[in-house]
Amino acid sequence: MEIEEAKEVSGEDRTEIEALVDRIDQERRSGMEEVARLFRDIESRGQTASQDDLSAIREQLNTVKYRDGLLRELHIA
Repeated sequence: MEIEEAKEVSGEDRTEIEALVDRIDQERRSGMEEVARLFRDIESRGQTASQDDLSAIREQLNTVKYRDGLLRELHIA
């Protein structure tokens, strides 16, 4: 809903869109940092990844992918 509202802003006043893009991009980067942390945790244990580990990684990657889609949509606007 926030994206639809931001897309309705005129071309000259893109401050709202830029702020939204910045926030989503930061959330995306945080998600990737979390994925890296999860892999480091697995590696530091010296074990193979458990099903819980893989589920947590998959969840983070799905969230990152969702945010990628939002960013693509906002850049088209």
